[in-house]
Amino acid sequence: MLRVFHSVFPTVPTAFARRSRVRAPVASRVMGLRVFTRNSSATPGATTRRRASSSERRLLLFISDATAIAISLSVAVVYGIAGYDPLPNGPISFALLLAIWTVSAAVFDCYDPRVAGRAWDTFRAANRAFLTTLLVYFALHLVIPGLIPPLGGSFAGLAFWSAIALLTISAGRIMYIKLVAEANGRRRIAVVGTPASWRAASDLLRAIESEYEVAGLVTRDSDGSADGLTVLGPHQELGQIVRDHQIDEVIVADAGEDPTTMDALIAPYESGVLVRHLSDIFEEVSGRIPVRYLRPHWFAVLPRRPGGGRTYDLVRRSLDVASAGVALVLVAPLLAVVALAVRLDSPGPAIFRQEREGYRGRRFTMLKFRTMRADAENGGPRWASRGDPRRTRVGRLLRPTRLDELPQLWNVLVGDMSIIGPRPERPCFVTQLGQTIPFYRVRSLVRPGITGWAQVRFAYGGSEEDALEKLQYDLYYVKHRSAFLDLVIALKTVGVLLHASGR
Repeated sequence: MLRVFHSVFPTVPTAFARRSRVRAPVASRVMGLRVFTRNSSATPGATTRRRASSSERRLLLFISDATAIAISLSVAVVYGIAGYDPLPNGPISFALLLAIWTVSAAVFDCYDPRVAGRAWDTFRAANRAFLTTLLVYFALHLVIPGLIPPLGGSFAGLAFWSAIALLTISAGRIMYIKLVAEANGRRRIAVVGTPASWRAASDLLRAIESEYEVAGLVTRDSDGSADGLTVLGPHQELGQIVRDHQIDEVIVADAGEDPTTMDALIAPYESGVLVRHLSDIFEEVSGRIPVRYLRPHWFAVLPRRPGGGRTYDLVRRSLDVASAGVALVLVAPLLAVVALAVRLDSPGPAIFRQEREGYRGRRFTMLKFRTMRADAENGGPRWASRGDPRRTRVGRLLRPTRLDELPQLWNVLVGDMSIIGPRPERPCFVTQLGQTIPFYRVRSLVRPGITGWAQVRFAYGGSEEDALEKLQYDLYYVKHRSAFLDLVIALKTVGVLLHASGR
């Protein structure tokens, strides 16, 4: 199961949390990281506390939401306001609502433990997802009314059902906050590696602090400290360390080539403790791949297969052609109006043509509406910046709303681009960035797109540092692309457009 779908459904079942008789750990700071040490009064061998993993928490949230939808539909049937015959149509409504809700909840981060653990954030996200679910459901009902049953026999009935659904969803999430998020705490991890690997991975460890408590470092040596770091012990005692320090997961930062380290990892794994590489946790929490940390593990950025699979690629290309063709016909009047506005606003052509590097390094001419002065690059290529003074008056409107990208539908139609994928870059910048940023050319393993994972998760990039940040999201998409991830990106793009967050 792909990692984005894993955000809703877990792939590795583990035991849920149990109550502990061990006192809470004490927090301290080491190199800017919050490190938790075991309370000295804790009893060795005491019952360990098993905290729910991120996937288990997402599963609990999904079950809670599914139950809330089922309860709300049942109440509507009992009070006679369902608007349909419950026997043949009830399962259809439930299945369709649950499917739409699952996608909408993923789009609005309802299953992100960081969002779900805060009352205001989870209520706001759930309300947005529920409103989106209603709109999509009614749109489908209007298109195929014979197949999709109505919701509520009247406006009052619909309002009553909506109130019940929101109340039950909210109640389930309050229970999650009280019984899981607050009472269960974050997962405790022990990092296996060396002091050097700890320092190298300090940024990654800080990034996962929202969901994980770092107990300390397990090294090959038995010293209790190393340059101020909290060392839990040698890897030979990893099994005992896991029990004494209530470790939920063992995270490998650097196993080296020592076979005894690998042997030591078997004991906690056999006892049900998850053993994972640090980069895997970083991917799960942040939705990006830490390229600078992975130099010795270059294979970790490669997709699981060269393409998305023959069926996936065929369906994706068919949808690209159909979507681009229909969109070009529908927006033709808008294209004409925008082209006229660009032409009248400033000297120069309405359509801007620029060479970009695409799939497997092939170069093509990308089209877009001109949003800058005709002499914008007289001094040579340069990054666009926030509030770029080279923009024209019409360009100040087109760039935030992304209307300048509409001509790229033609690039999609002829096969140069896809609707969804990493943004194509100029060859001069590809050469520059490829020399300084590791794995930069891996993004060319898939067809470039009009929108992508980096576009919906990160602001517009205007520097080499921004390019590195965007690359981490692009590589995540290259590695984990799927129909579900494409759908999430497409829906998140709508939110980006509504916020007019382009430049």
